[in-house]
Amino acid sequence: MRDRESRRGDPRCIHAQAIKSKIASEHRFLFHELITHYSKSNKLSYAQRVFNQIPEPNVVSWTALISSYINTSNAFHHFISMLRHPTLPNQRTLAPLFKTCASLSTLQIGIQLHSVSLKLSLCNLCYTGSSLISFYTKCSLPNEALKVFDKILERDEVYYSSMIVGLAQNSQPSKALKLFSEMNNSSTVSSNMYGISGALRATAE
Repeated sequence: MRDRESRRGDPRCIHAQAIKSKIASEHRFLFHELITHYSKSNKLSYAQRVFNQIPEPNVVSWTALISSYINTSNAFHHFISMLRHPTLPNQRTLAPLFKTCASLSTLQIGIQLHSVSLKLSLCNLCYTGSSLISFYTKCSLPNEALKVFDKILERDEVYYSSMIVGLAQNSQPSKALKLFSEMNNSSTVSSNMYGISGALRATAE
């Protein structure tokens, strides 16, 4: 009885049932959900198998697969395959790739991805912009992060907080506190705990 109950929550059982009933082929989002479930369970080979069963993978399909391999070089390999497909990335595709670049210290790949995001006009979008800022600050290039930040016309608390924390982490407390003050004085942006944490860190410098 317990085995039966435990299997109900197993994504492999859900996967098998979806294939038998042919539901997955009619509803692509089920494939995406299965990929996400497998990646969270650290069953990447199963996630890859599900992806391979998608008749015509779209940008959401590729993004789900790439996100499964975040912080590993395989994320880049799948991104290259995506471009050859050909499928263009969106901001949700690029965000985990920038995080992977920061994690693996692959600066040149990150710069190339930045170029891709510029060509596709994705830099001013929330996921891309904030992940770019985090990427450059984690690579100890706060001035490059500031260039990205300065080009964003409509800044929210996510942009500000990412930049404030990044400056504080790179021993630029005066710039971090200046941005925190600017955020507090804005009528359209409210500070959050992440930004406050960055400001406190800058104060302690």
